[in-house]
Amino acid sequence: MKRRTSPALIAFGAIVIFGGASVLLGYSAGWLGSRLEERCQDYCAARGKQGQMAPVYPKTMTGSRDRPAECGCR
Repeated sequence: MKRRTSPALIAFGAIVIFGGASVLLGYSAGWLGSRLEERCQDYCAARGKQGQMAPVYPKTMTGSRDRPAECGCR
């Protein structure tokens, strides 16, 4: 006798996997952002300047709070 997996169970599994992947991606993005900030500060400190991540585009252009940023030494 063959057992068949219910479509509801498959959908539930997909939701759980997608949710878990989203949570992991969120935490890794936060870690990556802090790591980029550290690298920027180290890079600029080697040149005797203060480093800070600055937005590439103004908020009005992207409409997002989390805008792309680049390292800037002052």
